[in-house]
Amino acid sequence: MSKLFSTIAGLALALSPTAALANSASIILSLRVPVSCSVDVVGGSIVGNRVNVRVQRTCNTSHEIVVESAVEDAGGAVTMNYNGTTYSLASDDYLLAQPEAYYDQVDTVAFDVAGTPEQVQQFAASVHFGVNAA
Repeated sequence: MSKLFSTIAGLALALSPTAALANSASIILSLRVPVSCSVDVVGGSIVGNRVNVRVQRTCNTSHEIVVESAVEDAGGAVTMNYNGTTYSLASDDYLLAQPEAYYDQVDTVAFDVAGTPEQVQQFAASVHFGVNAA
């Protein structure tokens, strides 16, 4: 008799996955990730005629960085070094296209200002960063 119960129990266990599959359904899941992109100044310093700005950039889409500053009030040429590339700033607005779609890191942006110490201070106070998400 116990052998019969063992056989019935084994048969019931063998059949239960099939019964569960017969009652299952397929579900399609979709996910939307909102576009998010931000740039925040997290630190800075002035050493001689160099203005160093630390910028936290967090983006999950293609984007470009907007650098705004009072270049005309800087008393001469201003160069910017960003991620190993040097740019000559000729106007108050400068756009930097970024190839990374996903980015979360702190970068250091260095500005070399050909001006008096007062002009370097004024330039440092005028620097603003923004971001345009694609």
